[in-house]
Amino acid sequence: MPKVIFVTLYLLLSSAAVVIIFVTNRLHQNADTRDLGIQTYNRLPANESSLETANLPLTPSSIVSSSDDTIRDFFVKRRAAVRAACSQMGKKSLSEAEASNLYSHMIVDDKHRLIYCYVPKVACTSWKMVMLVLTGRVDAVRDVRRLGAHTKGTHKTMSALTMPEREKRMKNYKKFMVHREPLSRLLSAYFDKFRKYSDMWMRYGRGIIATYRVKPSRKSVQSGSDVKFSEFVQFILDRAKRFGWLKLNEHWQPQTSLCQPCVVDYDYYSEMEIVESDAEAILTLVGASPDVKFPASHVTNSTKNVSQFYRDLDQTLVRRLLSLYSKDYAVFGYRKPKLNF
Repeated sequence: MPKVIFVTLYLLLSSAAVVIIFVTNRLHQNADTRDLGIQTYNRLPANESSLETANLPLTPSSIVSSSDDTIRDFFVKRRAAVRAACSQMGKKSLSEAEASNLYSHMIVDDKHRLIYCYVPKVACTSWKMVMLVLTGRVDAVRDVRRLGAHTKGTHKTMSALTMPEREKRMKNYKKFMVHREPLSRLLSAYFDKFRKYSDMWMRYGRGIIATYRVKPSRKSVQSGSDVKFSEFVQFILDRAKRFGWLKLNEHWQPQTSLCQPCVVDYDYYSEMEIVESDAEAILTLVGASPDVKFPASHVTNSTKNVSQFYRDLDQTLVRRLLSLYSKDYAVFGYRKPKLNF
């Protein structure tokens, strides 16, 4: 009997600890998102189309129970909200190119019967590291640097499977994705790929500068190292208009285009704005070992005030961006920012 009492007390204390960590992370991360200048966690009611709406957070501000059922209920509500938004857009079947794009972004963990659709610039490095631990490729997140979270061939994706294997996993595995406020994600991509050295300087930077800058210097055209944000935005908009979203680089392709939430019925929708607490909940629900830890996230100075970068853009460009990412806003319930900021 004393042993039973001890085990029961231990479980109760462990559950309480989960609640405290979950709530603390949520409060801390929500404080970070308030620094973003545009409202990254404001949600639209289902029948609201105005850009000026009240703040409607989808998740509750506190947890009343630590049970798996209660945590799961948060994801059920998010899933229902996405379904409702998608129902307004009609049913859609994927083209071969769209399906290929989707499967290439779906990482498979057969051990935990889990599928993760990754979206670049939405905590994908952290989750890819965790997926390597879950699949047994490495023992801990700290070991991932040796292998490289983004190295080609490191992860098992749906692209490598036969159609029957894909169908089996899509039907029987839990599926999740993480989403982010679209303009915040776009700015993050700009800073990561053009404000510090990357292969994007040669791949895109030189052409962007040569096309969109009046009288560019020879040095700028040769190096592609000083792309302005306005030039980057113009490039994306023109390319999307000419070739369509499927030809956009994955770092700025719409999130709904990468993971197709109106076609794939994901079990868990995680939000970048509270990604750490969401990750803890997902890992718990899929039965991951308590030793598997999601890496601590941080808000970089580059994206703490999104509005200052969009304020200087021609408002016509901002409107076009909002149109390009309109499905992301609608499906994931983010409130579009006010123009003129």
